[in-house]
Amino acid sequence: MNPAAINHRLLDMALRASPHDIRRCLTIVCQKRFRIARSDVKLVVDHAEGISSTDVPERHYTDDDRLDLKAPLMERYVAWVDEQAAAATLPPLAELRKEIARRRWEREAEGKLRTAAKKEAEEKAKAEAAAAALAAAGGEAVAA
Repeated sequence: MNPAAINHRLLDMALRASPHDIRRCLTIVCQKRFRIARSDVKLVVDHAEGISSTDVPERHYTDDDRLDLKAPLMERYVAWVDEQAAAATLPPLAELRKEIARRRWEREAEGKLRTAAKKEAEEKAKAEAAAAALAAAGGEAVAA
C-alpha cells in the first residue's frame, strides 16, 4: 500500500487529518478523558511501544506483542469513537459513497491540472533558456 493512501482516502472524505492526527486524538482522549497512564498509551501509539531503544533483552529476545495490555485501552477508545459516530448525523450510505467518489475525482483532476501546469512552466523555462543561450552565442559571433 502506498504510504499516502490513508491520507488520500481521508481527503476524499473531506477530512484534513493524517494518521498522526488520529494517533494524537487517541493519545489525548485516553490520557485526558479516560485518565489512562501515559506508559499504557505509549504501548499503543509509540513506534517503539514505549520500550527504550537501549533495552537489549526487550528489543532482541522478547516476542511479546502485549495485546493483552493494549486490548483494554483500544476497546475503551473504540467504544468512545463508536459513541461519537452514533451521535454524528450522516447522509444515507449511497449518498455518502457518491460524495466521496466525487471528491476523489475532483481532487485527482486538480492534481492532474497542477502537474500539467508545472510541466508547461518547465518547458517554457527550458525554451527561454535555449533562446537566451542562442542569443548570447549569436551576440558573441557578432562581437568577434
